[in-house]
Amino acid sequence: MTESPSESLSDSPFNRNIDDKKNDIVPEIPIEIVSEEEMALLEAALVSARASFSAIPAIRCSTFSFGSNARSIKSITALSKRRLSGCSEPDIEDSGGLKSAQKKTRMADSFLHRFRKKGLSVTDITATEWCEKQMEFVLLVGKRKVSKAMKKGSARHAKLEEEVVKKFKVRIESIEDRWALKLLNFITGVNQLLFEGLTRELPLIGFAQGVWMVGVIDEIRMPVTETIRNPLLVDTKTRVKDTLPAEPQRRNGRLQLMCYKYMWDDLVADKFPFNNFFDFFSLNPHHILSDEIREMTANSGFPAETLDDVVRYYRNTCSMLSPAHDQLLLRYELQKDHSLLGEDEFAYDSDWVKNQIQGCLEFWLGEREASYTPEEERWKCGFCQYSSVCPAKNGVSRCVKTRIFYGEENNIVVKEINRICLAGNLRDNVRGPFTTMLTRNLLSVNVPCLRGFSSAAASFLRTGDTLKLSRIFTSEDVLEYSKVSHDSNPLHFDSESARNAGFEDRLVHGMLVAALFPKIISSHFPGAIYVSQSLHFRLPVYIGEEIVGEVDATNIREQKNRYLVKFKTACFKNGAIVIDGEAMAILPAPAVEQANTSA
Repeated sequence: MTESPSESLSDSPFNRNIDDKKNDIVPEIPIEIVSEEEMALLEAALVSARASFSAIPAIRCSTFSFGSNARSIKSITALSKRRLSGCSEPDIEDSGGLKSAQKKTRMADSFLHRFRKKGLSVTDITATEWCEKQMEFVLLVGKRKVSKAMKKGSARHAKLEEEVVKKFKVRIESIEDRWALKLLNFITGVNQLLFEGLTRELPLIGFAQGVWMVGVIDEIRMPVTETIRNPLLVDTKTRVKDTLPAEPQRRNGRLQLMCYKYMWDDLVADKFPFNNFFDFFSLNPHHILSDEIREMTANSGFPAETLDDVVRYYRNTCSMLSPAHDQLLLRYELQKDHSLLGEDEFAYDSDWVKNQIQGCLEFWLGEREASYTPEEERWKCGFCQYSSVCPAKNGVSRCVKTRIFYGEENNIVVKEINRICLAGNLRDNVRGPFTTMLTRNLLSVNVPCLRGFSSAAASFLRTGDTLKLSRIFTSEDVLEYSKVSHDSNPLHFDSESARNAGFEDRLVHGMLVAALFPKIISSHFPGAIYVSQSLHFRLPVYIGEEIVGEVDATNIREQKNRYLVKFKTACFKNGAIVIDGEAMAILPAPAVEQANTSA
């Protein structure tokens, strides 16, 4: 098969993205997104708690209109599923236009739109099934660090591929060349399968439930009997321990193979949307391919001048194939000596795999929030680098905690709110913070001795913690910054001037990019005092590029009830450092907030 020097497809959950950064990554202060149903439940909880304790006067909740009778748990839950009587917003049944607008907004903000505009990989599906919250952290915080075991697994797959596939590099000159190469690799692999009965690492492109999807099948075998012509799909997993994996791991592997069969069967049934393919990926079907690719196709016996020619050969190749065998095979090898630990042969379940893909797409399309791994599978958290900041393991984030000290009467109110929220199955990580908020709302004016404080700074920042923020700098940002800084260098405004100076296009001001560092620190620690910052500008930043700012706490020292913190600072684009340096900041000590005790 051929290999583009800039292309590499991977297909095991999180496993083949190498990242040498620290494991203990701390994202920005998490913002818990609350669904409308949960918000209504919280509002209902406040209503009921107030009604249950009508002796407490002057409650500040002008948003609501409610009666004085306490509600049952059943009626509270029912209330949470519709608007409160005092709300002027229309019912769901009456808000068709609003729902349509909200759906478009969700689509625009979805992970698919932000991170996978050109489609998903089967890896994305299996990683989402493994743990949606971990997938969310990967997208928002950074790629998972690859362990030695993962590297050995990747090396084993490369070795297995070398046994049957010969690779050589081909220079590509356009996006059409790139796609032609993908399709040609498939054609070559299928020819090898038909003539030799075996191929490995076969690239697959498909269209599943309205979303483009790619994958790489580990191994395909033709049956030894001539009566059965359905190819057998095989996937090999390597294990550090000489034991077979737990059921969740097997389920994840089965999903991977079922996704391949789903895509394969659609291809051979001629369900590949070729017209949509050219439009979606902005491809010119009549583009003349590079000399190397044309020579390669001629030597292979199917000469092609354009991408359209390659697509035609691709379609003809698919028409020669039979659907994949309904039996799929997972193999488990011991990494140490490649001995076979066991095999898992299972039947394809069309309904199950479609439901799994649909469930994952709901997350990717922004139709719902990321769900946590089930309680019985929380052992996965012990192997997750994000567990230290994930609410699934900690109950609440260690970035922000609030403590409230209650008198006896206050505890009654808290118990009532908690009782209602629990009855409505409200998530723990939503219930905790909102119980605090609702209790303060109910009691802050009326109850003396209510005290609270927010833990800050060094209580929850540790040496080695990393905070991140990403941003795309626009032309408007550059213009506004130039007005404030009076920096009107033509390199920032005129593309021709920038190219004459040796750059690709207009530049973002270096100091504007570096402003991410104080932004990150101050957003996590309001009241922080910036003491110093050193900067080294390594690479240019162009307008429209996504930049990830990162600060690492390298030293924390207490000084007179404050904390002097030294940070290592860096900005990245596509994994490359564009700016780095060091910063020093004074972070405030935990502040004590005395509640208003006036009646």
